[in-house]
Amino acid sequence: MSLASAPPANPLEVRIIELDNEDTPVSLRRYRFTPGTNSWRLTLQSGEAPDLRVDADGDGNYAPEEIVVPTHSSTGPALDTTAPSVAMDLSLAGGQIGVQLTGDDGGQPAPIL
Repeated sequence: MSLASAPPANPLEVRIIELDNEDTPVSLRRYRFTPGTNSWRLTLQSGEAPDLRVDADGDGNYAPEEIVVPTHSSTGPALDTTAPSVAMDLSLAGGQIGVQLTGDDGGQPAPIL
């Protein structure tokens, strides 16, 4: 499968999650990139790593040096694909601003705040 797009003005994030036969995530690749005015292409083939490229020189070809490497890549049986949530509450009392941050990462042991 190949996906291609006209260039957006803002950065893009592409997440690719590979599942096993029981629909358990076993691999995650996250790409964050800004193609600028250039087109991009993502190719997915069975048994191969995803291939994301940006046509940086605008010649219509996706050369080997135009590959985009993942900004994050994880594998393993305990792969966490659920993003944490963070909430911020602001209050104003007596001319002072109070800020309270809370967060949740689905019961993960590491603190997120």
